[in-house]
Amino acid sequence: MFKKFKKIMSISLQENMEYKFNFITSLICSFIPLAVNSLIWFSISDYSAEAYGYSLNEMITYYFVMMIITNIVYCDIAWRMSNEIRYGGLTQYLLKPCRYINYVFYFDLPKRLVFVIFGTIPILMLYLFIHRFLVLDINLFVFTCFLVSLCIGYIINFLLYYMLGLFSFFLSEVGGIIMGYTILVNVLAGKVFPLSLLPGVVGEIVAFTPFQYTGFVSASIIQSKYQTTDILLTLGGGIIWIAILWFCCEYLWRLGNKKYAAFGG
Repeated sequence: MFKKFKKIMSISLQENMEYKFNFITSLICSFIPLAVNSLIWFSISDYSAEAYGYSLNEMITYYFVMMIITNIVYCDIAWRMSNEIRYGGLTQYLLKPCRYINYVFYFDLPKRLVFVIFGTIPILMLYLFIHRFLVLDINLFVFTCFLVSLCIGYIINFLLYYMLGLFSFFLSEVGGIIMGYTILVNVLAGKVFPLSLLPGVVGEIVAFTPFQYTGFVSASIIQSKYQTTDILLTLGGGIIWIAILWFCCEYLWRLGNKKYAAFGG
C-alpha cells in the first residue's frame, strides 16, 4: 500500500518540479500581502496595542507567519477534481485499487515539499531583511504544537476543497463557487486581519468554524497568543472538525457516485 502512495507522490513531485519557475513566482508574489498589510498598519497614526491586541511588531510578525502558513496549507485540488468529474476522467480512478480521496491527497501532498525546497532561501532572505521588526518567543512545546496545527490546517483545507470538487457531481459549473469560497476563506482564515479583531458575536461564530484552522490558529500558537490549555483544546477541536468533514466528504462521494455518468475518459 505504501509503495503505491509513494509512486503517486513521486509522480506528483516530478510534475511540480517541472513548473518550479511558476512556483517561485507565486511564492514571491505572496510577499506582497505582507508588505501591503504591514504598510497599512504602519499608516494608522493612533495605533494602540491595547486596542488591537497586537503591537506593531507583533502585527508584522503575524503577517510574516501567515505568509508561511498560507503556502504550506495551500490547496487547489477542487479545480482538477471538477475537470475530472465533468469530462469523465474520474472513470480511470474508479477502476484502480485505490480510493479516489487517497489518490488526490497523496498527489497534492508533495507540494509542501516543493515549498520547502524552493521557498526556504527566499523566506530566509526576507527574514534577514525584516527580522528586527519580528517578535517571536518560541519554545519546544509551542513549536511542536505549531507543527501539529499546520498538519491539522492542511488536512482541513484539503477536505474543504475536496468537498467543493465533489459538487461537480451535482452542478454543471462550480468555478464560481470555488472562486467565491477562496475569497471568503481568506477572511475567515485570518489572512486579511487577525480574527481576534472581529466584534463579539461575529468573532464567536467564526471561532466555531473550521476555517480558522487554515491560518489563524497556527499563527496564534506560534505567537504564544494561547495558553497551554487553550492550545490543546483548540487542537482537539481541529481533530473533531477533520472527522466531521471526512464524513461529509464520504457522504457526498456516495451520492455523487450514484449520479456520475462518464462522458469520455
